[in-house]
Amino acid sequence: MTRRKLKKKARKYLFLFFLALFLFSAIMLTRSLWEYRKESKAHSRLEDDFLVFEETEWDVSDETLPAHLFPDATTAEILDNNDAVTDAPPQLDPSTVQPEASSPVFTQAPLENEATTAPATAATTVRLKEQWPNFAVNWDALFKRNPDVIGWIWMFDSTISYPVLLGEDNDEYLRTTIDGEYAKFGSIFADYRSTADFSGRNTIIYGHNGGYGVKFGGLMSYQYKSHWDNHRYVCIMTPSGLAKYYIYSAYITKAEGNPYKTVFPTDSDYQSFIDKTVSSSLYSTGVVPTVADRILTLSTCTNNASDERLVIHAVRVN
Repeated sequence: MTRRKLKKKARKYLFLFFLALFLFSAIMLTRSLWEYRKESKAHSRLEDDFLVFEETEWDVSDETLPAHLFPDATTAEILDNNDAVTDAPPQLDPSTVQPEASSPVFTQAPLENEATTAPATAATTVRLKEQWPNFAVNWDALFKRNPDVIGWIWMFDSTISYPVLLGEDNDEYLRTTIDGEYAKFGSIFADYRSTADFSGRNTIIYGHNGGYGVKFGGLMSYQYKSHWDNHRYVCIMTPSGLAKYYIYSAYITKAEGNPYKTVFPTDSDYQSFIDKTVSSSLYSTGVVPTVADRILTLSTCTNNASDERLVIHAVRVN
């Protein structure tokens, strides 16, 4: 065979190779887009089926966090650290604040016996706090759909608004929907060792990182303190009420180890766990929980390595 024929044959095989690569990439892209669309529709159906939204206005009241969480801070620093803020001008009159049409407004009246301060006035620099959910969950319908539901997780200014399931193991809802059907991104679920009432010292909740805000994909923003500055809370709703958790640590770690402990034989073991979560954080939040506190841990894949996880720890503050 002449060199010319060899070159021609090589070009033919090269063309077929790149054609096959293009077709494979197109198929995978189409499949991914279909999965994202499927997830988006499923998410919307969950909210339509189980949430009842209320008409509310912006809540610009302040809220004081437990002082013991800030062991190295002065009173002034504690108050400043409580300002989980969105961008807002100083000297803002609360009576003139209107929600943007493109963004839902989430507020909830203070729980019974919840500590609050007097509303801000026009003479006070007002910073709009992160809002609480402005919806009620139809628990009867949700439990009827799946009795493994133990709560609803919601985070301000994100797509994270899902029922939390508790299976017999950590594989049950990894690729399964609330209805028991296969789904690439599965469900949001608690570690099978967790207590159903979130009373454990470290309750772990898992969710896939689907990117583009799918499931726990939005948690990747917590690698940056600038995001944490304005998004410091995780809300867990249960039939007993709303539990507020203040995020104090975020970091990347392996799929096993300290973040995933749920049993602590002694208070010393628990404090060691807490200290490790604080020291591992990508940035300082000034918060150090104690053995009297309850921790919520959110975990998702980074999609960079199969055994790499982004972990967020939050402490209950109400």
